[in-house]
Amino acid sequence: FKEITEATAQFTSGRVGKSSVYKADLRGKTVAITVRKLKKIRDFRSGLRQICNAHHANIVKLMGGCCEGEHVYLAYEYVQGSSLADCLRNIRMPGFTVLNSWISRMQIATDVAQALEYMHHDTKVDYVHNYVKSTSIIITEPGYKARICHVGASYLAGEYEIDDNHEVNDSSKQKAVSGEITEEEESTGKPEQGIKLHKRSKSMKITGTQGYMAPEYVSTGIVSQKNDVFAFGVILLELMSGHEPVRYLSKANRQLERVSLIDFVNKLFLSDDQAERAGKLRSWVDPRLKDSFPVDCAERVARLAASCVDSDLLKRPDM
Repeated sequence: FKEITEATAQFTSGRVGKSSVYKADLRGKTVAITVRKLKKIRDFRSGLRQICNAHHANIVKLMGGCCEGEHVYLAYEYVQGSSLADCLRNIRMPGFTVLNSWISRMQIATDVAQALEYMHHDTKVDYVHNYVKSTSIIITEPGYKARICHVGASYLAGEYEIDDNHEVNDSSKQKAVSGEITEEEESTGKPEQGIKLHKRSKSMKITGTQGYMAPEYVSTGIVSQKNDVFAFGVILLELMSGHEPVRYLSKANRQLERVSLIDFVNKLFLSDDQAERAGKLRSWVDPRLKDSFPVDCAERVARLAASCVDSDLLKRPDM
């Protein structure tokens, strides 16, 4: 902690925008120090060691960290680049994007998918990122590769509890009462399909970004890897359209209309008319891509995204 406070001049220098991230030099390396509120105390050193040992080309590596008082301080490698959100939506030049081809966007989707697959299946702990969004994905040059930031931060801050024996299935029900998770009686029948769930720490406020949060997380606070799958589906829709997950557009009567990427893709597949779907997709896909995409491929990606954002977490695919 002493090294971190000295590197950031008592957290008075190196702050990145209005975030709780600080750029600093630590032990001869440039790092990005993330500060998180500690929600629940756990075996911090063991968890830190496991996450520091995680290596993947599409993940921003955790170099080290500490727990002090009511906060955790995590030092990640500093990666030069821009967020996916900034690459897709340039406020100063809305008609321009460096991601101007279908292939470049599908490469980013692949990078993010591979990073999440690694987190979910190739580490010793079944990690849940829980904050996957276009602002937490860094695009680097050359080649516009994607890397996910803040891996392990939610886990180390104690934002969810590990409960390997708790699974969800069609006969399992959860409900939220006064900010705490309680469970109704489950069927004694053995489920054919089970998904490991993590309970958020009791009395913790649900935090997240509008448009990326899975419905079961919003309603109950239950955390699972299916939360990340849901957010990945939203990322796919962002890559296809270039738009934010949720927008509010002014109507002629000066009322604001809520426009959701998820609503669009759900309505799209209500139609059995392939020509109608193709027409809607062409008009919806980011016009800056011009004709660099085959419509049949776009429809397959849209179907994948729709399955990822299914309101029933059991129907979502695994990474």
